Amino acid sequence: MSKAENLERIIKNKKLAVRTFCITKVLYNRFVILNAMENIIGPPVIGKNFQGRSAEMNEIWKIVNKSSILLNGPRRYGKTSITKEMERRPKKGWRVFYFDLESINSPVDFILTITGRIGGSEKLRNKILQSLNIIRESLEEIQVAEFKIKLRESIAKDWQHNGTKIFERLNESGKLILILDEFPIMISNFEQREGTDLVKGFLQWLRQIRNSYGVRFIICGSVSMRQIIRRCKASAYTNDLRLFNVDVFSRSIAYDITKKLFKAYGIQCNDWHAEEIYNKMGIAVPYILQLLIQNIVHEMRENSVPLNETTINNAYEHRLLGTQGKFYFDYYFNKLDAHYEKEHLVVRRILNYICTHDNCSFEKIFNIYAVHMKKGDKQRFSDLMERLEDDFYIVRSNNGTFKFHNKVLQDVWSRKIGN
Repeated sequence: MSKAENLERIIKNKKLAVRTFCITKVLYNRFVILNAMENIIGPPVIGKNFQGRSAEMNEIWKIVNKSSILLNGPRRYGKTSITKEMERRPKKGWRVFYFDLESINSPVDFILTITGRIGGSEKLRNKILQSLNIIRESLEEIQVAEFKIKLRESIAKDWQHNGTKIFERLNESGKLILILDEFPIMISNFEQREGTDLVKGFLQWLRQIRNSYGVRFIICGSVSMRQIIRRCKASAYTNDLRLFNVDVFSRSIAYDITKKLFKAYGIQCNDWHAEEIYNKMGIAVPYILQLLIQNIVHEMRENSVPLNETTINNAYEHRLLGTQGKFYFDYYFNKLDAHYEKEHLVVRRILNYICTHDNCSFEKIFNIYAVHMKKGDKQRFSDLMERLEDDFYIVRSNNGTFKFHNKVLQDVWSRKIGN
């Protein structure tokens, strides 16, 4: 081979190498973009957007092997995302089903909802009908609509007895995890329609199902379960549930997610920026972190400013604490009127005091309560403070004093007082 031919071959190989590198880089960048975390605010997140909760999900999987779970945490902390991801990626040998029960008003509807989703196969539907002694009118394949009609008629006659038979059949088809979201709201619906006796009967029956047939339940919701259980005097029927608290993001996870979310917007964010954002919030509530980052990006783009301390502060003070966060925080104000009835005025006074004072002791707050209510019932006051804790307005410190549940809620409340 001549020198000219050798040189030509080297040049061709270099061009091919450059072309291969460019194609690889383009494909890699597309892969990164397709798999980058997105800032999805509001709906539950799964798949590539499920970030920062792997440790909690793995721990729940360990617990659920032995026990059913009461998943506890404020709204927008990621409970639904965790359970939806469990449904999407079940462990080997488990079948996982997620149910939103907010609109369920009776035990019959509950059993129908569960059965209608799990009993999807023709074979299992036939087994269920046979266990309820429902005679098929023909040998043709039974349709889902017909199945539900026959099922409702049978369950309505005796929901406890026939519901038990159905769960016997469902359990035969493999290990089950039933995720019951908004369970406390469903129980409240039962109470409002039929009274506490039905609630106690249902909870007792559900405990029997858990303990007799090996079905695992993950019970969760945005309303405190403890209040309803206390009101209905039904703690004996829920004390087998293992409590698992879903907390805020740790500082390190919050930093990591902050940088990933800014990267999704094409913005470089370093540890200093992440620390400033974290300190502004006080704690990293997943939804609030996402909402603040979105507002920081809007502040940067609308005013053509860089990511810095001033931009972060303006986004927090004028956007998050203003109209942009109104939808989320109004929930806490509206809930007082809806759930605290005659006590909502004194609750507002208590929260106003805690918002503007440090080291708020039980006695100091009780004095506010006693003056407003014109009587000093300490037991009733203690129950009220527990309800405020359960609803995540306040937390009790180790020294017995009270403070707001988180800095952002306190800042919002402080503005409300000022207005």
